[in-house]
Amino acid sequence: MPKIKYSTIQPDALVEIKISGAFYTRMVDLLTKLGESIPLTEFTALLVKLKENKPVESTLEFNIQTLLILIFEVEKEAVKQNQTKEAEIDVPESVPTGS
Repeated sequence: MPKIKYSTIQPDALVEIKISGAFYTRMVDLLTKLGESIPLTEFTALLVKLKENKPVESTLEFNIQTLLILIFEVEKEAVKQNQTKEAEIDVPESVPTGS
């Protein structure tokens, strides 16, 4: 049987990369689009499930979890490097704010 050789990253490897603010925005926009693909109540329940570290049950849940982990890590590093600033958005009254 023929074989294909390729480079891969070991599961326990930690790779440092640089992410631009524009790319970060693309990740957040992708998360928003994934969230909009299901009803708000279902997306909210999924976020609670992930926050409680419950196992994922679908490809969509897995993809949202993966994206959230990546966004969280980028935000954590941005705070360490003093690369964040305060911003505000208007929240419609029908959306819970968590406060």
